[in-house]
Amino acid sequence: MEERLVAVWALELTGAYANAEQIARALIAEDSTNVDFRGMLGSLAAERGETALADSVDRWLAHQTGDHVSWTASYYRARNAALLGRRDDAVARLREAADKGVWMTYVHIDPAFATLRDMPDFVALTALKD
Repeated sequence: MEERLVAVWALELTGAYANAEQIARALIAEDSTNVDFRGMLGSLAAERGETALADSVDRWLAHQTGDHVSWTASYYRARNAALLGRRDDAVARLREAADKGVWMTYVHIDPAFATLRDMPDFVALTALKD
């Protein structure tokens, strides 16, 4: 499963959204409770302008809690908001993820957040801390 998730990420980076979505949907069919699988489905929908699906995934992610979820639901919500151009919402969701212990390396290297790099709140949130 992990290798197929990595394939989804790689296909997304190359713009092969349809292929990535096919794999993501197959992963969801195997484990419908996995936050990464659903989060990536939302990302692929956002990148393709499919706001109804992206918003549906966002609502599902918003209801995921517990130790098994940690920061991932907030991270994908932030990612998907950024891809949809909802910059303020993206930063707010990233703040939630940071409060839950997100690995900031992901935030720094994820191209989904490139459109936020000029926002003072994003800059402050992602500044390196001593």
